[in-house]
Amino acid sequence: YSSGVSEPIDRTVDIILLTHNRLDYLQEMIEGLEDHTQWPHRVTIVDNVSGPETRQWLRDNEGRFHQIIWNHRNEHLAGHQRGIAATESELFIISDADLIPHPPTAAGCWLTRLVDLADRHPDFGLIGARLDSVTQLRMAERENAPVIDGEILETTTGVWLDLIRRRALRIPYMGDGITCYALGRAGYRIGIAANIYCTHLGDQDPIRHPEY
Repeated sequence: YSSGVSEPIDRTVDIILLTHNRLDYLQEMIEGLEDHTQWPHRVTIVDNVSGPETRQWLRDNEGRFHQIIWNHRNEHLAGHQRGIAATESELFIISDADLIPHPPTAAGCWLTRLVDLADRHPDFGLIGARLDSVTQLRMAERENAPVIDGEILETTTGVWLDLIRRRALRIPYMGDGITCYALGRAGYRIGIAANIYCTHLGDQDPIRHPEY
């Protein structure tokens, strides 16, 4: 028997954050995600053997997360693969744990707008958020990145709130450069959202975390 009514499609997006100390950044990012993300999502933390303070904070706040994956050694950027393997959404986010998305606009929150871009540009395997500092913009300008439909800078990017299409990533995640190359080899394009911004707390490392 069928009622003729289709079941709603679950489009919850998995957000995978890679942590290694810098607890103040992690706290600010989690608060920023909670305050500024309206699209359905769940947060997976992959901890790259942080110190006792960060790990205790994660334990104390585990109810805020979908899951926490405790690495036994620091796998650096490749640690993202632990979270990718443990999640299932077709569109997922990977990011270092040092970014704060800007507040929602009339067009929706940062994640709503990234999902919309991915829906309208199925040929893109990765679309990252844009830093509001000059670093990323200079990268794109240096490469003379073309702007697609006025909304995507077609260029490679770092690990900054990147929306990735799961079917497009056909190798284990090892790093941003290798991933961008692999997506291109698989026939997908890579870009940065022209108007979806986030603040990169890591720019403050020389003052706040000179040891990092």
